[in-house]
Formats: sequence, structure tokens, C-alpha cells
Amino acid sequence: MHYGWLSLVPPLLAICLALVTREAVFSLAVACLAGVLLMGQGLIGFPELLATALGNRDFMWICLVEICIGILVVFYQRSGAVGMFAQRVTRLTRTREHTQTLGWCLGLFIFFSDYFSPLFVGPVMRDLTDRARISREKLAYICDSTSAPVSVLAPITGWAVFMTGLVIAIGPVRNQAEAMSLFIKSIPFNFYAILSVMMVVLVGALVAAAGYGILGAL
Repeated sequence: MHYGWLSLVPPLLAICLALVTREAVFSLAVACLAGVLLMGQGLIGFPELLATALGNRDFMWICLVEICIGILVVFYQRSGAVGMFAQRVTRLTRTREHTQTLGWCLGLFIFFSDYFSPLFVGPVMRDLTDRARISREKLAYICDSTSAPVSVLAPITGWAVFMTGLVIAIGPVRNQAEAMSLFIKSIPFNFYAILSVMMVVLVGALVAAAGYGILGAL
């Protein structure tokens, strides 16, 4: 069935509620409920939607991975490792530029998982960026632009295995070895990932230059 402009109601509702309530889970749940009602399934359709989505094997696997990563991050926080790291690198983060560069470097170092990278770098850098008066939105941008873009550039990640599996039996690619060779040779041409990573440094440098220019003018 085609619902026309009504199909835009659930995502727009989710975005608006997220901006107003600052609760992503609640906003998504209300948007899903609105979508079910628009489809004419009534309130009984909402539990069925949840059962179908949560019963998906791939979804459950992602949830398990996220839960394990979350437990590991909380363990680092409760054990004091995150606080100790923040204290040790204080001398390296005396300016906003140094703090942003440190977050960028951590994102590059933790390249083996695009899930683990933002969930680890975010909590580790949060206190440091707050102290340097760097917005949480800017920190989110740094974490996002150094997670998946870095993972797709490294040939030893899950992304590399996934993408090489897609090209097997396409054209002259006959097996996993040839697919991996093709992936490695294509890395210099992955312009989106490369530019995404480099833009973090460029944006930081431009913002710093603009700030210095404004201070100089004042």
C-alpha cells in the first residue's frame, strides 16, 4: 500500500519529540505507535511490531554486542580507569584544539569496531570536552566521524569481511582472497571515509582560527 505524505508522519514525529523531550527511546516508540495506527492495525498492532522486530536474529545479535560493550564501558568508569586516564592526559589537553585532537586520535586508535569506538571514546572524552567547553554535539561529531569511516578503511575489521563477502562472484572476483585484494586496492578510493576522518581535523582548525580571529578583533 502507498500512504503518500502520511508516511512522513512517524519520522517527523520522532524527530520533533526527540528535540522537545530529549528522550530518543520514548520518541521512537511513539513514532512506531503512530505508524501502526496509520496502517490501520490499531493498538494491537504495536505489540506485534515489537515482537517481530525484537525477534529478529540480526537485531538480537546487535543488541547483545551493544550490551556487552556498554558493560565494558561502565566497568572502565566504575573502576576509575576513565578518571585516571583523564587525569593523565590533562597536560596534553590544555587547549580546545588539543582536546579535539586527542578525541580524534582515540577514534583512529579504536578502529576494530564502529560500535565500540563511539561508546568508548564518548564517555572517556566527555569530561575533558566539558572542561574545554566543547559542546556535546561537537564530541558526537568527532566520535561518529572516526568510527565507521575508520573501520571501513582497515582490512582487519568486520566491515572489511562484510564488504568483501558482497563482491564475491561479481565479475572476475571468484573467492575471498581475490575479494580482500580488491578491498585493499580500493581503500585509496574510499573518498567519503577518508574525507570524513580528515574533516574532523579541518573543522577543528577552522573553528580555532575563527576564534583567534574574533579574539584578535576584540
